Amino acid sequence: MGRPGIRIAPHDERKPDTDGRTEPNQDSMDRGLEQAVLELLAEEQHSVSGIADALDRHPVTVDRQCYDLQTDGYIAVATSGGTYRLTAKGRERLAADE
Repeated sequence: MGRPGIRIAPHDERKPDTDGRTEPNQDSMDRGLEQAVLELLAEEQHSVSGIADALDRHPVTVDRQCYDLQTDGYIAVATSGGTYRLTAKGRERLAADE
């Protein structure tokens, strides 16, 4: 698997950039999107496509993030229109992050 002499980094490892800096790992990027989704839903309900447009992210990426946030209880599907809303647990999470 892979060519000899080439080490494949694990998913969560930070990799050096060409100038010696490190690029953010996937977990820190997900946390940024997670926070942005929660903040957006604190203002009003949005659909996945509405969140994607507002945050300039791909709808599939947003859909996956919303699934995770819903599974964790931070957001829920609103009663109408296929939109998401922030839950009480999500509001607590936002308050704790401030």
